Amino acid sequence: MLDEMFELASKGWAAARGTAISSTPTLRDFYRDLALLAQRKGWLHFGLLRNRERLCAFEFNISYHGRLYGLKTAYDPAFSSIGPGHVLIWKILDSLFPGPHLIEEFDLGGTDAAYKLRWTSLTRTYSKMHLFNPASHYAQSLFQFECLLRKVQEALPKAQK
Repeated sequence: MLDEMFELASKGWAAARGTAISSTPTLRDFYRDLALLAQRKGWLHFGLLRNRERLCAFEFNISYHGRLYGLKTAYDPAFSSIGPGHVLIWKILDSLFPGPHLIEEFDLGGTDAAYKLRWTSLTRTYSKMHLFNPASHYAQSLFQFECLLRKVQEALPKAQK
């Protein structure tokens, strides 16, 4: 099933930006390992939307302490005219909330993208933190890159005035 999700993710907009779960071998390995861990812990929740046997959309979610966390989603662009992502969210909500479930909230995560604001007006501020071994060359390079990126982002508004 995960391989089918990787294949679908490679077709969408996130793949073009390099952020899909299938964009790199490292991301595929990460999401495969996360799925295995979450399955062992009883946290894994895949939302799948199919047209006959063809996967149209998926949600890669983690269920933990009363919340369903939406980590990654993708849909087949061939079905974009019918809004498969919205249909899938509706199906997930319909399956979670009418009965006695342990899920109290579906957290769509990430940014306050327009499609998410169709489902709720509530938003949260999230903080992102990277933890690395400070002796690692990778960590040092990433830190230098992020410092440079911040400087560029701070300079852009000034330069545009």
